[in-house]
Amino acid sequence: FWKLSNYSCFYKYLQKKVFYTRYGTFDMLNEKYRFNFGKEDETSWDRPLFLKTSFSELDEAWKLYRKLLKETKELCDNNNIQLVVSSIPFLMEFDETMNKDSNMQPGSVTEQISSSCTAERTPYINLYEQFKKDQNPIRFFRRDDAHFNSRGHEAAANGLTGYFKDVIR
Repeated sequence: FWKLSNYSCFYKYLQKKVFYTRYGTFDMLNEKYRFNFGKEDETSWDRPLFLKTSFSELDEAWKLYRKLLKETKELCDNNNIQLVVSSIPFLMEFDETMNKDSNMQPGSVTEQISSSCTAERTPYINLYEQFKKDQNPIRFFRRDDAHFNSRGHEAAANGLTGYFKDVIR
C-alpha cells in the first residue's frame, strides 16, 4: 500500500478531496529534507559528530546549533512556551562500533547538546544515559538497521514521560 500511496493519482485525490488528510509519502520525503541512513562519506553521515578530535566544519555546525537553540529559546520565552530538548541515542553508541574505533566517543553528541542546553537554561532529557543504564541497550534497536524497535520506542517514551510527570507535579 505504500507504493499505492506514493504513486497513485486516485489515492492522492481521495486523500485530498474526500478524506481531507495530508499524510504525505515516505518515499518522497528525501526530496525535500536531507537526512541520513549512515552511508559513509556522504555529507549527511553522522560519524563526524562522534569524533574525539574536532575540525572546523564540525565546530561551525555546533556553533550554528547553539545559535539556533538560543533563538528558538528566545522565541519560546517571548511566547510563553516551555522548550524542552532531547536527542535520540544511536545504535553505534552501544553495539561496540565506537569502542572499536579509537577516534570515536560514545555520548559526545549528548554532551554537546546537554552543555548547549545548560548554557541556555533549557531542560534536556538525556535518553542516552537512560539507554546506557540498561544491561543490554542493543535490545532497543532493530536488527536490520539502526532504528528503534518497539522496546526502544517504549524506553524513549518512558524517559520523556518520566520527565513531564515530574514537571507537572
